[in-house]
Amino acid sequence: MSISVDLTDPQQFEAVKEQYLDVGVCPVLGASSPGPLQPVTLVLRFSEGRELKVAGTVIQELGKEQFLVQLSESVDFERYGVSKDSEESDLPVELTLGREGDSSSLYRKIQSLTTNEKRRLARNGNKTARQLLVKDSNKSLHLFVINNPKITLDEILEYSKSPQLSQDAIKMIVQNPSWLRSRQVVFNLTLNPATPMDIASRLVDKLSPTQWRVLANSNRVRTPIAAAAKKKLIGRLS
Repeated sequence: MSISVDLTDPQQFEAVKEQYLDVGVCPVLGASSPGPLQPVTLVLRFSEGRELKVAGTVIQELGKEQFLVQLSESVDFERYGVSKDSEESDLPVELTLGREGDSSSLYRKIQSLTTNEKRRLARNGNKTARQLLVKDSNKSLHLFVINNPKITLDEILEYSKSPQLSQDAIKMIVQNPSWLRSRQVVFNLTLNPATPMDIASRLVDKLSPTQWRVLANSNRVRTPIAAAAKKKLIGRLS
């Protein structure tokens, strides 16, 4: 599926570049989404007839005929007559190259970053950066953490338990078949009060009888989820 993205207006381009393109994603407006995790080809149209085709994957639906695409490669702005901001600061090297450091010091460095720099770090940073940013009060960063190509199943197991995790990040986890093959991830999301009720209810079907019993008898579980687990147990016995 090929979709055209108009970036010919200089002011519009700068706004899109700063908020999205610099962190490896691109918004698409005025086109129907093919659905989360679906591959697309974007035709980025710049001024003076210049254009670039770049592959990507739909990662979030923003509304009617609005969605977000994660680009498979970075865009060379200089090639299309647009330079990156010369004032853009470097990201903390400890959080991009995997170097160890004092956690409180790294936290302070992250807090000093702009929102756009945090997005770049969430998308490209190391495990320490991801662990710090997934706890950030700006929940828009959580989706960038989940879409970091370096993220591991162990991290997903950890993050899926967090009641502070954004609903968009939870939805992205649910849309990843390889992560949902882990019953522990599914169980964590079912227990997580941040998981939307409709999603948690559907996830009950993917659990084992032992996990149904835990849900049915736990006072930490939301009432509809406990009821759904009891129904599965009764159905299994009948």
